[in-house]
Amino acid sequence: MNVTGLRGGAATTYYPFWHYEFSNLIVLKNNKGVEENRERRLDYGLQLNGMFFKKYLNKENIFLFQPNEVPELYNKFYSADSEGFEEEYERCCDEARKGKLDYKVISAQNMMDEVINERSETGRIYLAFVDNMNKQSPFNSETYPIYQSNLCVEIALPTKEFEAVDDENGRIALCTLASMNMSKFTDILIDEKSREVFWEDCEVLVQALDGLLGYQDYPMVQAKISTEEFRTLGIGIVNLADFHAKLGLEYGEKLALEYVNRWMEMMSYGLTKASVNLAKLQGACGKVSETCYGKGKFPWEYRNKNIDKLVTEKPYLAEEWEVLREDVKKYGIRNATLTAVAPTESSAQVLNATNGMEMPKAKVTVKASKSGNFKQVVPNPKMKYPLLWEQKSPRGYLDNAAVMQKWLCQSSSTNTFYNPKNYEGGKVPKEDMINDIFRFYLLGGKTFYYNNVEDGSSGLDNQDDICETCVV
Repeated sequence: MNVTGLRGGAATTYYPFWHYEFSNLIVLKNNKGVEENRERRLDYGLQLNGMFFKKYLNKENIFLFQPNEVPELYNKFYSADSEGFEEEYERCCDEARKGKLDYKVISAQNMMDEVINERSETGRIYLAFVDNMNKQSPFNSETYPIYQSNLCVEIALPTKEFEAVDDENGRIALCTLASMNMSKFTDILIDEKSREVFWEDCEVLVQALDGLLGYQDYPMVQAKISTEEFRTLGIGIVNLADFHAKLGLEYGEKLALEYVNRWMEMMSYGLTKASVNLAKLQGACGKVSETCYGKGKFPWEYRNKNIDKLVTEKPYLAEEWEVLREDVKKYGIRNATLTAVAPTESSAQVLNATNGMEMPKAKVTVKASKSGNFKQVVPNPKMKYPLLWEQKSPRGYLDNAAVMQKWLCQSSSTNTFYNPKNYEGGKVPKEDMINDIFRFYLLGGKTFYYNNVEDGSSGLDNQDDICETCVV
């Protein structure tokens, strides 16, 4: 379980698709049923991997097990060893057929139907692709695997279980977040002088956030040790929609994807260089040897190569990266992670920016919460914006998120959205939703947040359901 925040508290628990109680857990956020089979105080994330999609495409059955009865299967699932997991899974299936393991069976088709139904009806049931999370991770997945994400699904950090408050063998992942305003730095795409100023801002931001790690209190020793080992940061973006509006481009256009790819590379490079410079002055994080940086490699080099079909494969800053690589080998890095794209609901309001990666529903949006309603206008209302419900599908948005993922150490709060008016009979085909999930996975996507369906309230954003730890 991942627990976050001191403002009211919020929790999300993640479980593997092959969990024995899959059918009971998947319905817990649904309003149907009785109190015994629904849960209001907890959110759920379902964890999938490549084998699940193989079973689905081949119309095969999935065996469900109790995780505590198959510890090796559990460990292989949360690793970069996909082949090892499949071998162990088949071994467990053989044991089950022989009566040596308790199990249930469900068809992969039915399982996918239940997932799609719950995401459609509740907007919830987050998804996490654990093989992508561990393969595309800065951490050594054998010693520091990633088991879960957080409530907003942008965090992908290692954790370790513990049995007592003072158990120093456990690890609690913390991440200090911030965001860059993309549309304020569009000039870095073409102007070298603007680029240098941007990288100076990256330097200041990394220094400021890293300074907080030594300043703050740690109520749990597991969180303190984890921070000392990796000093994790999660710097993301706001105003991507405004960025597109300024460039006069739609989400998913080839040129737009290339611009986003180039911009994200520049941010990744600037933040990485800043953290390496900090390591020169104050030392690398304690467990740098357990990260890709200890091998002289960068997180983007572990990307899913399918993304190279969407955008240019060769880094725009190829020479700069090679110079920086020598410094990484010599000095290490101060912060094992530097990037993650959060929903940024609060900071977007303060900056009068569009939320994170999201398109606005309208140029003027009514923000509704328990504190009351207020109107928010897009930063440049005279410009043409890509509006959420005008999109025929989330495909362009998801391609954009996948391109961003290439340059993220962690993950992003990526949503899906559908307007029934764009479909025959006013009903979104299940196959479209499945295809979008599968395609995003194949492009290296790590997590899915909410599923949104147009219900006629285009100008209203209800904040009652957002994470309380993400808002002021």
